Amino acid sequence: MQDLDGVGVNGCDQRCSNTCHSRRKSDPDREEMTGGNVTFSVIVPVYNIRPYLRQCVDSILGQACCGLEVLLVDDGSTDGSGRICDEYAARDARVRVLHKSSEGVSEARNAGVRAARGAYILFVDGDDFIAAHALRRIETIILRRDCPDIVCLECVKLFADGRCVSMNDGVTKELNRKTGGAFLNYIAQLPKYPASAWSKAIRRQFFLDHKLFFKRGIYFEDLEWAARLFLAVDTATYAPVPYYFYRQNRDGSLSGVRSEKKAFDLLHIVEAWCRCAGRTDDRAKRRMIYSLMEYVFRFLLLQYSDVSHGKRKRYAQGIRACEVVLGTRKDKVSRMIYGVYRRLGIFWTGFLLKVYLRMRRG
Repeated sequence: MQDLDGVGVNGCDQRCSNTCHSRRKSDPDREEMTGGNVTFSVIVPVYNIRPYLRQCVDSILGQACCGLEVLLVDDGSTDGSGRICDEYAARDARVRVLHKSSEGVSEARNAGVRAARGAYILFVDGDDFIAAHALRRIETIILRRDCPDIVCLECVKLFADGRCVSMNDGVTKELNRKTGGAFLNYIAQLPKYPASAWSKAIRRQFFLDHKLFFKRGIYFEDLEWAARLFLAVDTATYAPVPYYFYRQNRDGSLSGVRSEKKAFDLLHIVEAWCRCAGRTDDRAKRRMIYSLMEYVFRFLLLQYSDVSHGKRKRYAQGIRACEVVLGTRKDKVSRMIYGVYRRLGIFWTGFLLKVYLRMRRG
């Protein structure tokens, strides 16, 4: 796996050259879809999620689409999840199981991509599930839009009490008319950073051509990965289809666990992208990277209190080195955070952000 700089904007001009070259080559995915059907590979990383796994897999296998394979990647589960995967494979030929030692969600996804055969890849976390009939509707949109590189999908947060709240990242049908610099500018002005891997259908050959594998061994892997994805995109479309249910605050989930490693992983992602943006003369690329990293900047501030006192000086220095991104975003929340940060600094801005989030959650 390449280091972080190696997969960032370092060599943006080379990436553009590679993208143009890939457009000239014959694309087996597009050739495969000329018959009027889209084949999907749904990749499900599985690690100790036994209570939720059946609902997840059933929601995928119940889709009314012609070409479907489900890749269950058992990442060293110890709670019987792997046996459930094998049960599904034994009774449904569309299911394949990959058993591997535990290396984390990035390597589980990467293993699934390498084994995939479908024209489009979707990632579904094993504790989440997808809406009925969603893939058929997504297939229709893919064919209507001439098989774009990525399709941005609708996702909702699902709470334990049954409430569903839209992720509301701001992507709309306006995306359909954006290519090149216009696409990058569109992503830059969104109210959020739509980084989640499971919020997109991705053309498999495009993924492989641009080596869009997830970085191994880090937290916040989607934040590192999605910027690379957007820089590589030539064509994108939006599917206004209820699709993904993202389960909130489940027992055993790593997403709510705070740690010093998480804080420094996030810092290293932002630092690397800031360095990469500084090496490109392409204004649209630089603006998009700065905009996405300014959105992430607030989470650097929130993570500050998780850093041990002996390492806070290094962490604070890293945050200050990333201040170059501030002021890129023009939405009200970003401008407010920037203003408070300039006046009160790292600790107090992070503290006030935590208070604000507690109040908002009730």
